[in-house]
Amino acid sequence: MPVAQLSFLRMATDPNRPRSSGPRALDEHARDNLRFIRETMERASSFTAVPGWGGVAMGITALGAAAIASSQASPMAWLLTWITEAVLAIAIAGWTTYSKARAAGSSLFSGPGRRFVYSFAPPLLVGVLLTALQLRHWGGRRDSG
Repeated sequence: MPVAQLSFLRMATDPNRPRSSGPRALDEHARDNLRFIRETMERASSFTAVPGWGGVAMGITALGAAAIASSQASPMAWLLTWITEAVLAIAIAGWTTYSKARAAGSSLFSGPGRRFVYSFAPPLLVGVLLTALQLRHWGGRRDSG
């Protein structure tokens, strides 16, 4: 091993070598630790602004939509019934979630709320695309089968 590399390794592993900067103040170190803990807890926390009563309301409207959809004569009417229910359910979820977050004094788009939206958006987008394909498929048909 060359002498230059050997002296560099000895300096890097020498516990008695002088530090390039002085020790950090205790309060600065404590602030950094608290910031790290706070950010870690925020990333690990669950999104709790989704209200239970909003879910109940969405379930009740879905039962009504099922009753209406079961009596539809064509696949297009059946699909439009469920699209209407989806729009209604999204409106209920949005309103109740916003109301609960506002009452709790939290923001929907920071920390866990933002991660919830980012994880929920892709399957919702796929559902919209598949529904559009079904509408296109059934829109061109005139029979009920």
